[in-house]
Amino acid sequence: MDRKKPGKRKNPVKRPQRKTEKCAFCGSDFNGLPFICKYCGESFCVAHRLPEDHECKVLAEHKRKINEGEIASFSTSYNTDWDGMAYKRQQVSPPRVFSHEYVPKNRGFFYELAARFSAKEVGDILIAWITLSFAFSFLLDPAVNTRFPAVFAASLIVLLFAFIMHEMMHKFTAQKLRYQAEFRIWPLGIILALVTAILIGILFAMPGATYFEPDPNEPYMDPKGFIRRYGQISLAGPIINLVFGFIFLALFFLVISILPYISAGGFGSFALLITGLGSFINFYLCAFNLIPFGMLDGAKVLRWNKVYWAVPFLISAAVSALMFLGYIPVLAAV
Repeated sequence: MDRKKPGKRKNPVKRPQRKTEKCAFCGSDFNGLPFICKYCGESFCVAHRLPEDHECKVLAEHKRKINEGEIASFSTSYNTDWDGMAYKRQQVSPPRVFSHEYVPKNRGFFYELAARFSAKEVGDILIAWITLSFAFSFLLDPAVNTRFPAVFAASLIVLLFAFIMHEMMHKFTAQKLRYQAEFRIWPLGIILALVTAILIGILFAMPGATYFEPDPNEPYMDPKGFIRRYGQISLAGPIINLVFGFIFLALFFLVISILPYISAGGFGSFALLITGLGSFINFYLCAFNLIPFGMLDGAKVLRWNKVYWAVPFLISAAVSALMFLGYIPVLAAV
């Protein structure tokens, strides 16, 4: 029986064709499947398949535009409503983390400072600050006697510089590098701070953290630059603790030196409490946060620059140890 000749298919499947039979970079045969660059669209051999290996001009031009500011960063380059529902960008972007976007407008210091914060962020900062101060006060004065109000006031002052300024330096550094950044409380951390201080006698001090919003492509487009910027943001908090630690320590010795010549009374004891506690807490937080482990700041700083990590870490750890052992008598005033 004769078979009918198959006719042409109405909708034939179009197979992808090789753009060239040789590598566009070195001119050698493919010796297998070609690799097509997703940036420039040319075909390359296995040795030159990566954009860096064939010196991709399209990728280099894109990096140049990002560095020179011709292409905006992720935090300001796509349009969305405030609920984070509509995205209008060539690549799929994750939902917005923040409901507030800081855009510098050069309208004066106080306007710029207020524009950096959203109402939710201010509320989170106040909750974390007051809760942590109360837990810290209970740790220092578990009997809650007549000394407790003075200890609570001292804790508010000390943690304003030690904790709040630590988080704000993360935030301001991230904003300076053109990222959107906000502080957010961790509800479980708030509960743990109170429970551990009241029931166990130790303080689990992780009430929240500062989050920033990078371009999801940035770690791949500019990995070295991203590691540097991430390290700078992470180092800013411990550095301000180190600075305030030395300031409080200098004030502590100043108060000790002038107390014999004045009749300060209760004010002198309160001043010693603030300066002694402030110096120890700042040095301790600097050393603790620079431990290169997990999500602590030290892991990011060490990955960026070993010297910038080692110097503040060793200084703060050494001073904290001297204070704890009593060679620097700041804890005697607490």
